[in-house]
Amino acid sequence: MASAHGAFHTKIHHSKLNRKCLIIEENTLKKYKGFETSDHNELIISKKAAISAPDEVVLNGQDDSQIIEIFAKKMVVLETYIDTICGSKEHLPSLPIRLMEEGLKIEKIVDGGDQANRIDVVFMGDGYTADEQDQFFDDIRRLTDDMFNGDTFRSYLPLFNIWAVFVESSVSGIGYDGPNDTPFRLYREAGQLRAIYTANSQYARQVCQLMGPGGCDYPSLIANDDYYGGLGGEFVISTKSNRTGTVVLRHEMGHSFINVGDEYDNGPTYYGVNSAASLAGVENTWGHWLSGESVREERVIYRLLEYPWANLSLSEQSFSFSSDGQYSRWYLLLSVSAAGEEDSLEFILDGEILPWQSRGSDDREFYDWYRDEGLAAGNHTFSVRSKTPSTNVNIPRMICSVQLHEFGNEDEFHIGNDYISAYPVWDERRRVTYRPTNAGCLMRNMTNIQFCSVCKEGMWHQFLRRISLIDGISVSKVPNADSTKRVVLKTLKLGQLRESGNEVDNERLEVRWSHSGLEQTEFNDRFEIDAKIGYWSVSVQLITDEVRNDPNQLLQDIEHFTVLTFANRIKHENVEITCSKLFVINTQLVFSIISSTVSYLVILVQFELEIEKQ
Repeated sequence: MASAHGAFHTKIHHSKLNRKCLIIEENTLKKYKGFETSDHNELIISKKAAISAPDEVVLNGQDDSQIIEIFAKKMVVLETYIDTICGSKEHLPSLPIRLMEEGLKIEKIVDGGDQANRIDVVFMGDGYTADEQDQFFDDIRRLTDDMFNGDTFRSYLPLFNIWAVFVESSVSGIGYDGPNDTPFRLYREAGQLRAIYTANSQYARQVCQLMGPGGCDYPSLIANDDYYGGLGGEFVISTKSNRTGTVVLRHEMGHSFINVGDEYDNGPTYYGVNSAASLAGVENTWGHWLSGESVREERVIYRLLEYPWANLSLSEQSFSFSSDGQYSRWYLLLSVSAAGEEDSLEFILDGEILPWQSRGSDDREFYDWYRDEGLAAGNHTFSVRSKTPSTNVNIPRMICSVQLHEFGNEDEFHIGNDYISAYPVWDERRRVTYRPTNAGCLMRNMTNIQFCSVCKEGMWHQFLRRISLIDGISVSKVPNADSTKRVVLKTLKLGQLRESGNEVDNERLEVRWSHSGLEQTEFNDRFEIDAKIGYWSVSVQLITDEVRNDPNQLLQDIEHFTVLTFANRIKHENVEITCSKLFVINTQLVFSIISSTVSYLVILVQFELEIEKQ
């Protein structure tokens, strides 16, 4: 059974090319359950790209830097590893007091509990002026509500503290085709609703560190902008957009929360719990979630996959592809921008005009068509044209992405999004890996609001490596009339302790108490007991339908404690204080140590007697 212990933790921004290291957080003592051996020299190292963009995005410049997090049982082991990877080191400077006081306000949107045993998400706004401060906090409350009270991260809400940090901007909005004079200098390329970059990441790191030691687990920058866009990596970047802000935010948060890759076709790499290189890998990775009796490859192929980002005001766009005529169904998915006007676009497949109705928004919107029949063998053409001039001066009318897949019949391909099997994904070299669902996960389909069961389970595992189900145990100093003492167990508010509105079906915390190694069944599932004198342990296990496999027992925690008599307590505390002083005081001061200890005992006895009289 797992037990959360203190681990030394450091977070580094590391350049692979020149081996420069920026120490963002140094040697913070954190709860951690992810160690895999009893070796005291064990290190757990996680790495992710400092800037992570979708495969369609070509990053501005070549950035090889990584964010490296290190957990170690011993400080010297951690420091030795850092010395091996860092050619040079600098520490993140603190913000000057003047900058901390001017135009900066912090609000805790969700108070999940003690930072030492919670996961902290920090939203920092960019491009909000002093007059837009209230709007910023309203935007963050809305985005938080969409994600954490909606379906996406609802189950995990009690694990989080969520912060909103307002940083005053001299101008409203972010830069288009270059940064503006905003705190974090967020900007996008002119006219393109995809990547949003920061030109002041150092300041974002400094602001996030204002949350305190260990209080900046997942930093996020939110742009005061009404349209689709963002990035992942060190900072999850998105916008306040009512239509697509959470679409980007929950997807990019998913990369951070679960450490998984995209499930799109034509990517460079696939990794994480949602990816398997073979059918045997599927069986080993998510075999316990399979909907069928045995693993099999679902029959599907993609015929068309393009990210043209083409301005339709300049010309019609056509795409050619071919089919072998051996499939039973097809599905077409595309995205466009600045198409909020009715009848503004026309989509044609092999001469047939496809039915389409605008959603009335100029934001990047996704539209799809499904046909329960296969394509004929031979060549095919899909085209899109603008029928009216665009009226948006900032956002061109674009075809952003287009993809077409063909499927086998239902016996060959389960199209339902709740079905878990082995669905092929093709990388940029047309090599096949597998994902768990057709389009039942927002890592595949960004418009989905849920993760698949495999990713949900992986998220529980990742979170419960970093925190404990048990917040603490308190033992009353004053005994009851029968010499027992009241013991209170404090845990995360999961299962039967969830707050109203955050309930999860079929979830509970199972609590078991043991005295001198013997389970005390009369105390099962109780969070307060009257405990007799002696050595105790209490174990807590999370029972949930969202986890079927827990090989490292991350959903279990155990704590040990002692209930002492008055005499034993005096003896126990006497030894602690004497040993503590002997450890730090010169041997020439033995007389002082003895005198100090005796004085302490006199005070302690008097204090205890006063308690007993009350």
